[in-house]
Amino acid sequence: MRSLSLDWLRARDRGLAALRRAGRTAIVMPAMFAVGDRVIGNPTLATFAVFGSFAMLLLVDFGGPMRDRLRAQASLAVVGGVFVCVGTLASQSTPLAAVAMALVAFGVLFAGIASSVLAGATTSLLLAFILPVSVAGATSSIPDRLAGWGLAAGAALLAIALLWPAPERDPLRGPAIAACRALAARLRAIVQRGYRVVAAPDGHGGEVQSGPDRIAFEGTAGREVSRFLQELNGTGHAERPGRNYAGTEVSEAEALFGLGEPSTWDAERARVAQRMAAKPLVLRLDESDRRAVVGGMPGYVVHGLRLSATRLVQSAAVMYRGLRREGRLKDGYAFCGRQGQAYDNDGQPIAPPPEMVYVVYADPDGYVFDWDWVREAPSHPGHPIDPELRFTGDPEPHVPEAVIVGVEDLQPAPQFNPQLAAPSPRGDCIFCYFSEEFAFAERINDDLTIFRSASSQEPTGFKIKNVERMLEERRVRLVAPDLTVEVHAFLLASLLRDPDKIEVYSVLIGAWMRRAGHTEPPRIKLPPARRASLTGV
Repeated sequence: MRSLSLDWLRARDRGLAALRRAGRTAIVMPAMFAVGDRVIGNPTLATFAVFGSFAMLLLVDFGGPMRDRLRAQASLAVVGGVFVCVGTLASQSTPLAAVAMALVAFGVLFAGIASSVLAGATTSLLLAFILPVSVAGATSSIPDRLAGWGLAAGAALLAIALLWPAPERDPLRGPAIAACRALAARLRAIVQRGYRVVAAPDGHGGEVQSGPDRIAFEGTAGREVSRFLQELNGTGHAERPGRNYAGTEVSEAEALFGLGEPSTWDAERARVAQRMAAKPLVLRLDESDRRAVVGGMPGYVVHGLRLSATRLVQSAAVMYRGLRREGRLKDGYAFCGRQGQAYDNDGQPIAPPPEMVYVVYADPDGYVFDWDWVREAPSHPGHPIDPELRFTGDPEPHVPEAVIVGVEDLQPAPQFNPQLAAPSPRGDCIFCYFSEEFAFAERINDDLTIFRSASSQEPTGFKIKNVERMLEERRVRLVAPDLTVEVHAFLLASLLRDPDKIEVYSVLIGAWMRRAGHTEPPRIKLPPARRASLTGV
């Protein structure tokens, strides 16, 4: 419990600075009052000693080395003493006190613009003048008031030096450490993903390319950059003795002990070489899916493909094979991973849904047909929840480099169409969105996925899967003479796979019909080839 309390305090009070000031003040203020009122027996001295310690211990906290802090504290005490004298003289006349207060306040606040030290002491200096100018006193009271202020100043100097002295703060130390850690993490990620060092055409400069990451370098440092990355990956040999994290030279035996078993190095080198030699997987969008995407789907779906999906496939945490247990998609694949941001209907970046990953689905020919936010598996960061139900295969041991082409210029339709039913032959599915609220995907069963609003959890649409199988099993009725199919027939057919969830279906169908404004069930036309296979003509 004690450790939790300290952690809670440190999270809200950086360096425990506020706790340090409060603790000193709680000790010194009562002591000053006791000395002034009970020991010396001077109420005026006691009052200024109490407020002086309050001003110099709680309202100001100078940084830097201890010598600089004590020097700044002494300067504050001297200037505060001057203000005590001037404020006492001005307090004898109300108009004069008002004018003096205005001038001193302006001077103190203006001086804070020129110096960060003065800016930090602004409140203390103002209190040093407000107290004497607000409490009218004769000139003869100045020695008592000044004595109280001086007593507080001496106690403050001792408290700062002896009572829980603050460690020296270097304003550049924290940012420098954070920058070095970020650079180290970036370099580790580059080495783990695989990289290429590409020189500029003129031989001057170039860049390190690793997935979506690019690091430029100048001059003719390409060879040195390659050697550094090879040494970092354990695939090169340095010309000088190695050093540990502290910069101390280490022997070869110490280096080997830190790097682990040498027998694993060849396999790691082979893995990196295989990844670097592999050709990138080029993904694209089928023309029928392209027409559906720009034909009235929610804006966040279009921008998700253009901005999130293209980035995800270049930096996926994992890739699964096998999207269906039968048919073409049993050889399809899904790229999964976290994304730092999502996009709304206007293409503006927003915070991603909490505890979710982005998943991009493609058929065996490399055609992308779906991309959604999905709940993340609690015990497997970067993986979607229930992967054993979603995919027929295990995660691939290596995620291939991939890129989605031809979607850079996609833009949503001027008007969202809640009555659109968009079949995807590549994905063997049908998409229906009856709300353009930003949503995530929730798997119901093998045949149905519903889209839920990220804010309200209400249904905003659905995806019917395994359309080919439903047609072959004659679970849906064809409408003559043009062989169209009612979408709600597919929806009801998917219920046969999971009849226990009829309540989910009733809510979904009700929301669909109500929010999309359907007067009759929407229909879709079968592709010519599919109609021929069903009718034999």
